Amino acid sequence: MSNLSVQQRVQEGSAFSLGAYGEPVTLPPGQWEVLTEFFHESGYQSTVYLDSNSQRIYYANTGTNDFS
Repeated sequence: MSNLSVQQRVQEGSAFSLGAYGEPVTLPPGQWEVLTEFFHESGYQSTVYLDSNSQRIYYANTGTNDFS
């Protein structure tokens, strides 16, 4: 288990969620890389980040408001 504080986890989540919206991201410390990105015509977007150094994965999901 990681020794990150709650504040550090919130800061990571904020950075990663920007990436899911297609915004430029400054990745947190570690060996983070974009594992995969998914953009669907419905507006659904997601990005999967992997930190190979600490063996952590983060899934950033934007969802969609498209009801058509």
